[in-house]
Formats: sequence, C-alpha cells, structure tokens
Amino acid sequence: MRDEFSLEALKDKIHSPNTANYFEEVYSCYVHGNYRSAVVMLWSVVVLDLVEKLKSLEEVYRDDVATKILEKIEKLKKDNSKSSAWELELVQDIYKHTDLIDISEIKSLEYLQQQRHLSAHPVLEGLTRLYVPNKDTTRALIRNALEIIFLKPPVYTDKILEKILNDLSENQELFSSLEELQEYVEHKYLSRLSPKTKLKLFEIFWKFVLKLDNEDTNANRKVNLRFLIILALDNLTEVENIIKSKPESYSAIENEIKFTSPLIVFLARVPSIYPLLAPDLHIILNKAIEKRKVWQIGAYFNKDNLVEHYDHIDKFIDEEMNVEKIGYNIWNRLNTVSTSKEMQDRLHRAICKYYYKSQNFDSADHACSNVIKFMNNFSIETFKYLLENAENNDQTYGRNQAGADYKIIKDKILEKDSSFDFTPYPHFISTVDE
Repeated sequence: MRDEFSLEALKDKIHSPNTANYFEEVYSCYVHGNYRSAVVMLWSVVVLDLVEKLKSLEEVYRDDVATKILEKIEKLKKDNSKSSAWELELVQDIYKHTDLIDISEIKSLEYLQQQRHLSAHPVLEGLTRLYVPNKDTTRALIRNALEIIFLKPPVYTDKILEKILNDLSENQELFSSLEELQEYVEHKYLSRLSPKTKLKLFEIFWKFVLKLDNEDTNANRKVNLRFLIILALDNLTEVENIIKSKPESYSAIENEIKFTSPLIVFLARVPSIYPLLAPDLHIILNKAIEKRKVWQIGAYFNKDNLVEHYDHIDKFIDEEMNVEKIGYNIWNRLNTVSTSKEMQDRLHRAICKYYYKSQNFDSADHACSNVIKFMNNFSIETFKYLLENAENNDQTYGRNQAGADYKIIKDKILEKDSSFDFTPYPHFISTVDE
C-alpha cells in the first residue's frame, strides 16, 4: 500500500481545486484497477489543468504568451472540431514558449498522450483483446502528471519573481536563520518550480544581491542573499555551469563593502563557486577578508584545504584574536564543513584557544559560551587541552561567570569520563568550588 499512499499524499497537494475534483475520478479508476479509464481521464485532466494555468496567466498577470497560445488553440479547435490534435500542440507550445514545462517533462507528457491514444481507441492486440496499460505504467503516469503539472502553480519566472521579492521583503523578520527560510521557500516555491526557472531566479538574485545599489536592494539585501544561497545549493551543478560559462560577468562586482560582504557570506555557504570567479575578484575578496577579523575565521574557501585554514586560525588567534568577537554562527559554519575527526578536533581546539587567549573578562564570557555550545563533541584530550591552557590566563578563571560556566564544563567531562583527574588544574577546581 506504500505506492498508493504516496499518490494519496500527492493528490492532496494539487494546486487547482478544479483539477483536484477531476483527479478524484482518475484516482478512483486506478485504485479499482480500471487502468485504461484512468489513463484516458488523466490526459484529459492534464489538458484541462494546462488550459486553466494559461488562463490564469492571462487574466491575473496579463501574460501575452499565454494569450497567444490560447488564441492559437481556440482557432485549431474551430478549424477542426472533430480533431484532438490541438491537445498535444497545446502541450508542445507551452514547452516551447513558457517555463512551465522543461525538456524531460515534455517527453513524459508525450508518452502519456501516446498511452492515452492506445487506451482510448479500439487498437486490437492479436485481434483478441484491447490494449490495457498495466498497474505500474498507470501509477508512473499519474505520479508524473502530479509532479509535472498538477502540483505547480500557474506561474513562471517573470511572474513568480515579483511574488517572491514581495514575500521575502514583507516576511524577512520571521526567519532568524537561513535554515528557517529554506524550509519556508522550499515548500512554498522551490518544490513547484522547474530547474530552468530556479536557474533564472539565481541569475536575477545574483544581480540584486551583488550588483544593484538602490533603496529596495539595500533594504532587502540580507534576506535576498539567503534566498540566493538557497537557490545555489538547490541546483548547484547547474549554477556552477552558468558561472563557468560567464566568469567575467559573474566576477564584475564592485569593490564596496555592501557587495563584498554578502559575497563572502555566500562563498562560505557555497565554497565551490570561489575558484570559478576571476582572479582579480579573488584579490579584492582577500583584501576585504583581511580587514574584517571575523572573516579570518569563517572564510575558509580561499585556502587550498582545511588544514591550511586551521593553521591560519591558530596564527590569527595568537596575533589578533582580541580585535573582534567571533560568534557561534561563524564557528558552526566551520562545523558543517569539518567532517573528518581530524578537522573536528582542529575546530574544537580553535574554539578552546579562542577562549583561553581572551584579553578581558567580557571576551572570555563570550568565548566560553562557544565552548559550552560545542563541547558535547569534545574528546577528553580536547578538554585537557582547554583546562591546561586556561590555567595560565586569569581573565578566564577570574571572571564572575566562570564559576557557573566551569560547573557546566565539569559535569560534561564527568559524563564522558567519571574518573577524570582534575588535580592538575587548581584554578579550575577552585573556581568551580567557589
């Protein structure tokens, strides 16, 4: 029953109430084993839904392309009212002139039309029986129709763009993280758009975030940047290909903080794009990274590998750590790319070093909060590294918050090793006992 349940779940997401109503007959035929009837009806509902989408584009968005297709189809029907050839021509015109259907989808719909033709007409097999599609073929045709046509709203790039821009602008305060926004736009938009449309949106949002300078783009640059990252990760191979095809165009970014800053954030999320950009832009970005100390931690994409980056972090913390606070999000970004045990250990030691090198109580409070957030995955050796080095800096154990923090750290260590010996760390012990 798993396959039927899958279709049941999908049919509840059909965009048009009218289509959903007619689809019930398709589904009923399928469930009761009437596969020929299900396929015949399915094609009719596909044609109906596509016409409805075109009418929506015409009426709601005043779309000229939709109007021309509808006028052409109406003429074909009048010229030969007994012919159904207009149905396939409708599908093909929508593929050729809109973004509602891509090349793989048109092939699936053409196959559905062929199956409908075989099912609807008295084509005899061996002169003894009519053609009947089997259950697997029928189920695949129904699922394809749902995913290709029925679940999609009647929009494509030019029409969806304005809606997304307004939605992001009006609701940007609702999403505190990229992950929250990703869940929202995936359900509302991306799951209903073709790869072709999403790629066009990426190209447009690249300009909004990294090239345009006006009141609207400045006010919405942060949320638009998040959406740009989501689009890139959703369709990364194709995004890489279009940047490879036009590296100079994508690298034509002015040397201003309002553009270099979001690009650095973008590359920290999508590092594979960095080597595709022009060398002169690399120079601009590297200079910008040198000026913002927080980026010295997060900008790993301009290094050959993570080992080189963690060597750089060690040196940076030794020399300039106290200049700027490094927040949880920066460390966590590295956490998502430091997947091996070796790199995880390097990350955890860097977080500890950032703490035990603190220059004052305030920065130590801030740095220790990062230690506590990440320590669930610390090894016992990392805890020893932390305690040993913190013993040499009174800005760590001498602060008011240290007692509470160290109690949490001690409990976590004992949870991992109940026989852990704290005697080599007298300042730690005395702080916990205060």
